[in-house]
Amino acid sequence: MIGRLNNSFGFAQNFQINIRHNSKIEISKENDIAQSNIPASNLNSVLGYNVDKDGYFTAEFNKAAGIPTDYKIHSSTMESLSRVVGGASFLMKTMKNVDIAKTAGNAYKILTQVVGEEILNSKESFTKEDLAKFPQGFSYDKRTLKVDKVYNSVYDYDAAAAEFNYKDQSKDIDTLFFNESMRAGKDPRDKNYTPATSIFSNNNGGREQDKTGVYINVNGEKYLNSDGSITKGGLLAAVINKNLNVREGETTIIGKMQGYDKNVDAKAFREKINLWHSQNDMNNISDEQINSMDEGMQDYVRFMKNLLKTTPKIEDDTKLKTPAELLFEQIEKANKELLEALEAKRQELRLLNIKI
Repeated sequence: MIGRLNNSFGFAQNFQINIRHNSKIEISKENDIAQSNIPASNLNSVLGYNVDKDGYFTAEFNKAAGIPTDYKIHSSTMESLSRVVGGASFLMKTMKNVDIAKTAGNAYKILTQVVGEEILNSKESFTKEDLAKFPQGFSYDKRTLKVDKVYNSVYDYDAAAAEFNYKDQSKDIDTLFFNESMRAGKDPRDKNYTPATSIFSNNNGGREQDKTGVYINVNGEKYLNSDGSITKGGLLAAVINKNLNVREGETTIIGKMQGYDKNVDAKAFREKINLWHSQNDMNNISDEQINSMDEGMQDYVRFMKNLLKTTPKIEDDTKLKTPAELLFEQIEKANKELLEALEAKRQELRLLNIKI
């Protein structure tokens, strides 16, 4: 699918791209040397990596992430991500902490597969008109991040998403960037879609919301040129902004069950948790037993113990649900309530003629 995109470039244009790309490699090498010669006293450290005087991570971070040096990531983006991941409530907390370098590297994997390196290397920055021509959606393997299909138009993506098998926890489908015309909470009958251009926004009006563990503040102005075009670093930040599965770090039990751990099979882990429940009576587990568990399991058992106490018992055994099913019901309920609250706030502000 990416090959089809690349075929749209003629031989002459490909030749020019190669020349520009080779030139940029030399420039990148010069930038690496220049950055390595910056006195340590002129650098600050954010989240364990050096940043320059303007707050952008240096070549040290790009090397750790495995991304080219012309993708400049601002530290404020990653600080917001770190706060959101760490501040999430139990049900929404998929990670204890996030590895920002691995996360940036994962976002780069997705971006290059969906858009194509030839296109990304053809320019230093991209206009909103350029963004509108990018593929609008893709499906992929959550663990390997290998893209298996790209959807060029919003409507192609919408049709594929409607038929997608969401029960397969190993796969997912998503838009490359946040798309305001497809925001959560919108009337599903409204099919007036447009390509994604407001890529730094989110379902919370572009603001940070730590309790959900989802919405970050990209600080999009850090990636805008004076002419309004968006830097390559901005494209990468926008992928991180929209796609939760590029996040990588120390996962919680909730995160492992939902497939956010790249090293754990989610289905097998859920089966393991269900087996543990079948071998342990939650009503008779003592505080002493709970305290002997690791911290993550302690939090999980205490939450589930309370959940099972407050869940009405059903006499018909055919209707009994596994602990994992009960947990996912609670997560789905929390997500639904959140989206309803956000949409209500959006409508309220709209009545006041305030655009968010």
